[in-house]
Amino acid sequence: MNKKIVMFCLTAFCVLGLCACSPAPTPNSQDQLNQQISDLQQTIKELQQEVNDLKNGQEAGGQTDGGQNPAGVKTPNGTEQENEQVASLRDKVNALEQKISDSKVENDYQAKVEQYFALKAEIRTLNLELDLYDDVLKQDYLTEVLTREAYQKQEVALDRLEEQLDKAEDRLEIKFGIDD
Repeated sequence: MNKKIVMFCLTAFCVLGLCACSPAPTPNSQDQLNQQISDLQQTIKELQQEVNDLKNGQEAGGQTDGGQNPAGVKTPNGTEQENEQVASLRDKVNALEQKISDSKVENDYQAKVEQYFALKAEIRTLNLELDLYDDVLKQDYLTEVLTREAYQKQEVALDRLEEQLDKAEDRLEIKFGIDD
């Protein structure tokens, strides 16, 4: 029985000691938390507004797209225009291909490796952009924003860009003599 009382007192003493040693929230840290919360709430509101603007056919800045429809968007008269996003991605792939072609292989091994991985990182970034846009296209098709024909047309264009990017990556590896 005495052991139980001693253990209880020892446990109570430890708990009280730990509670007394813990730092109490200071008004400054509470203010910082409140500021962070209000900043996050403001960011959420801005993002929600951006999403609503995009859903309503406006660009992120609240500006309209100038009356141009992306390719495949159903319009009253049934016309479809080439998607600006696909054209932008095509320009990026072409620019990266040109950058790879124009790159000079350094004699210094360290510089050569750094140059290779910098170009490789650009390829990965562009590949992620292509994948992201592919996901957007699939979502637009599934929600019937895009017609089947427009979806297939843009999907083929994206596949060609991915193949072009893969070939550019192969040329990069050959040029630098690094097989990644």
